[in-house]
Amino acid sequence: MKPSPRRHLGLRCAALASLLAGCSQEPAPAGRPDATAGKANPSPAAQSPNTGTASVKLKDRALAPYRIELLEQAFRCVSKMPEMPHIKDRSTAQYKVVEAMLRLHQPARASARFEQVHNWRQGLCHAALAEYCAEHGSRGAVAPHIDAGKRIAESVRSDEDGQEWYRDRIRARIARALLLLGERAEATKYAGVVVSELGAIEAIRARQLEATRIQEQLELLDKVAAQRDFDLTNNAIGVCLELYARFYQDANHRGSIRRRVEASFTHLPVNVRFDALVRLGNVAAEHADKPEAASLAKAAAAQLEAGRWLPGARVVMDARLAELLHRAGDSARAREVLAQAQKLFDAQREQIQSFDRAESLRPIAEAYQAIGDTAAALAIYRRAVEDGAENPNARPRAEDLAATCCSMAVHGVEPDAGLRARLSAIENGLKDPW
Repeated sequence: MKPSPRRHLGLRCAALASLLAGCSQEPAPAGRPDATAGKANPSPAAQSPNTGTASVKLKDRALAPYRIELLEQAFRCVSKMPEMPHIKDRSTAQYKVVEAMLRLHQPARASARFEQVHNWRQGLCHAALAEYCAEHGSRGAVAPHIDAGKRIAESVRSDEDGQEWYRDRIRARIARALLLLGERAEATKYAGVVVSELGAIEAIRARQLEATRIQEQLELLDKVAAQRDFDLTNNAIGVCLELYARFYQDANHRGSIRRRVEASFTHLPVNVRFDALVRLGNVAAEHADKPEAASLAKAAAAQLEAGRWLPGARVVMDARLAELLHRAGDSARAREVLAQAQKLFDAQREQIQSFDRAESLRPIAEAYQAIGDTAAALAIYRRAVEDGAENPNARPRAEDLAATCCSMAVHGVEPDAGLRARLSAIENGLKDPW
């Protein structure tokens, strides 16, 4: 979706400049090797971007064969879409598969497919891979993909369909990669992007903040939040989430950051409040702090009940809440919430657009897998596959099938023989009308 217009630009940029200054004087972090890297899988060789620089050979981590098959099937499905007139949908869906590959530590597999992405999102693919390599210790592989991303970002200016936010999205991802490498001065050259893209950059800076500067940074965030600007406040919340994780062991900082997030809620929509609380809760769960995670789950549930939701949106949020409840130690309540979500979906199915039904079901399947009920997850995935296959047009069928394949791959749910056959049948049926 195109970001919001640059309203009150001077004021907003001034606030962002102070926020940037608050995080810009850190020492460069040492490169950290990927200690968990496993044996490489056979996969297509990484393609060197056409930059005149040879790329370091990328290696994929070991991955169960069924997960590789699901990723490959997802990319095949969306690549069947004809470029005319579906280039935007095709490349967006391809990029989502690339993201899933990177989540599963398959950089070579992902890189080998970039040349099939035929619009500006190829630049975003290169930038995402640069960030991945910077974060996971493959520092020598970063530069060629930054170069390729930069070249494509600049070419957007001359495209007849090119829009500024296309370029800014690539540049923001490049800035994140440079920050992870410790190249702050260079990253600043790419930080002049639209406000809605800056939150992702500031999150990396917050992750690297020195403990001695936490109070200074919180005061800057207070000034940003006081402007009551949606994008600025949203970015400030993202920074707070990173600070909450970074300084979690300090109870005073942790409480102060949580209070700031909740204090910003007065002028934010309920879905943003819910999202922030769930994300905070997941950080608490990652630190094995079940009481704090439970407290945040309770607060998120209160926000959920305070809002008015379309059925599909409510199902998705119920699934996210259930997963947090499980992580907070209340698996019984998590199951109740998931049963409630299924009941709502069944009762309101006809009110949910056909192209949204599988998207509503996948989070339920993911949540069941998270609580350890693979059988229930598979049952919901089967429903998602069937609901996604109902559309008479092949384009939404391809998008849904690929999204379900990626979801099963990322969350580690192996399809049984019957579901594999059904996935193949739907893939083989992807043809006109698109």
